[in-house]
Parts: sequence; structure tokens; C-alpha cells
Amino acid sequence: KQSLNLTFETNIDSNNSFCYTFIKYDDYKMNLGELISKDLVADYFINSVKDTNFGFVAVEKELDILHISFRSRNGFDVSRIAKELGGGGHKSRAAAIISGGKFDEVLERVLSICRKYAK
Repeated sequence: KQSLNLTFETNIDSNNSFCYTFIKYDDYKMNLGELISKDLVADYFINSVKDTNFGFVAVEKELDILHISFRSRNGFDVSRIAKELGGGGHKSRAAAIISGGKFDEVLERVLSICRKYAK
């Protein structure tokens, strides 16, 4: 039986009422591998952060390829964000995969789009 002691940095954009966390490639490869589901993290993490309307978990499973899971609270439609990023889904659960950019640049793009729709 294997036990994981994982902590995630909680980032909250209080001006736009959303939260996010991310796992870069080196951390994913060295510490997580396939032992954890980003969807499970998204479900738990986003619902545990109070005073937010939505959130996302971004995992760089392969170098420069970001897998993002969005979750909604309070009826916010996260599918609009995912769609603009080339993904899709439902109003309360959506996802996107973004490739072709450095992690920090892609994360900034995702944050910019989240802020656009949060208003």
C-alpha cells in the first residue's frame, strides 16, 4: 500500500472569484506520475476553496503540454473558458489540452481568459 502526501499551492484571484493550482512537468514526472487524477484533484480542490465561482487544475503531463480541468461553483459556466482554449465540456465541468508553449506563458494565457469570463 502506497501513501502520498501531496500539497498543492492554492492560488486565489479574489478580484475575479476563482482559484487554481498547477503541477509542472518535473513535479508530475518525479512525484506523481499516474498515481493521481487531475479530475479528482479538481473536484476536491475547487470545492474546498470558499468564496470562488470556479477554479482549475493545470497539469503539465508532458513537457509543454498542459492538461486543464475546470470546475464550477454557483452556476458559473466554465465550458466557455474551455471552449476558447480549444477544449469543451459542460457548464459545471470542462477541460482543455494546450500544447505548443512554455508552461508560464500558457498559464498566463489561461489566467487572462479566466479573468475575461469572470467579469
